[in-house]
Amino acid sequence: MAELVEVDVVKNKTFVVGDEIKLISEIQECDKPVFVDLTEAALMGMFKDLAKVDDNGEIEPEPLGSEYDLNEIYNAEWYAEKFPGFTHEEYWYMSEAAKEENKVLDSIEDAKDTLEKLD
Repeated sequence: MAELVEVDVVKNKTFVVGDEIKLISEIQECDKPVFVDLTEAALMGMFKDLAKVDDNGEIEPEPLGSEYDLNEIYNAEWYAEKFPGFTHEEYWYMSEAAKEENKVLDSIEDAKDTLEKLD
């Protein structure tokens, strides 16, 4: 039977301090970084590229890429390339199921558009 050995992983973890690599037990208080207060402008600058904001302070929606095009209906050949190992009949069923799913998604989008027009 194997012998259990207890290892203190945290004790042997190393950190880079300046130009040196030190064990956690070797790090002194003077090695720790100093907390720096950030101004609001500096903080906002860090995240400025996460969302585009117009002059009125509103977030501008970004268009989704082509990988999110839900209107594209894949045919049996596409499923055969993407998921090898099924029969021709199963690929046909996959393509038909995609057509049905898109009908449901289209009807949901139509319902949302109708509700928006009523508001």
